[in-house]
Amino acid sequence: MFVPNFLLAPLVVRHAGPLRAVEVLPGSYTDERIRQDWEENVLERVVPQESRSMLNATATLAVRSELSKPPKFYTEEDDKELDEKIGREKESTMARELTSFTLPLLLVWLSSPLLSLADSAFVGGMRTTAELAALGPGCSLCDSAYLMAYFVSVVTTSAVASARARGDERGARAATAAGALAAVAVGGLLTTLLSALNAGAPLLASASGTLAGDAASYVRHRCLGFAPALVSSALQAASLARRDVRPAIVAAVASSVVNLVGDFLLVPRFGLVGAADATALAQLAGLVVVWRAATKKRYLEFQRHGARTKK
Repeated sequence: MFVPNFLLAPLVVRHAGPLRAVEVLPGSYTDERIRQDWEENVLERVVPQESRSMLNATATLAVRSELSKPPKFYTEEDDKELDEKIGREKESTMARELTSFTLPLLLVWLSSPLLSLADSAFVGGMRTTAELAALGPGCSLCDSAYLMAYFVSVVTTSAVASARARGDERGARAATAAGALAAVAVGGLLTTLLSALNAGAPLLASASGTLAGDAASYVRHRCLGFAPALVSSALQAASLARRDVRPAIVAAVASSVVNLVGDFLLVPRFGLVGAADATALAQLAGLVVVWRAATKKRYLEFQRHGARTKK
């Protein structure tokens, strides 16, 4: 009967107690007499003498060959080489993680400028040059206002990451909810300042006459999407603090698609106002996507004052 060599790698030895597996340690016995005794002992316990004929000669020689190998001793150079190898593997793993995490974020950070770029492309291709000239200061003002309010997302990321580092998942959900509420407040304040109070007029002083009026109209309509955009960015920040990039990417893609479709449908008929409305709707669509993801994954939790919730 042929016994494959790989079946003899772990040799099972019966002692006074239960069976236990022992590995053949090559070179553990340097004395010839002790090694021979060990070989006979192993072979006798694994394959009794009466069954020794069933063991092929090749397998027997393989066992004896393994037992007769000289011992291998590890030196300091071996330890250093092993440490260097482990360090290289860690660096490679970290580089792959950073690449897979940071490159998709490029689309997220460029989402707002891409919306303005899409508005400029459709207005420039479907409307007059005067409207395109008025769109420049309007887009600059809206993008600058959005970036000034981006501190809400930064604070949300820090709060959620700190809570998770402490192992406080309920605190992380509460921080996400607080960031969303702060985004609503800041976005509502910006919308009020730029629309009802017409605070953007002094900032549009570089545009004169009809251009200033068209730019102000664009700002008043587009600022309606400030609150949804800031809430969406706060929820995206909470997802990124959990190293979850998918909701942010899906929201950015959804916003871009809605903006392109809206510009295609509204710009030919309504001009700058249509472009602003398409951008506001795109920001609202991004909020819907990231809100659904956050609620489904339980990233946020609104609490009443004094109410107790389970962790």
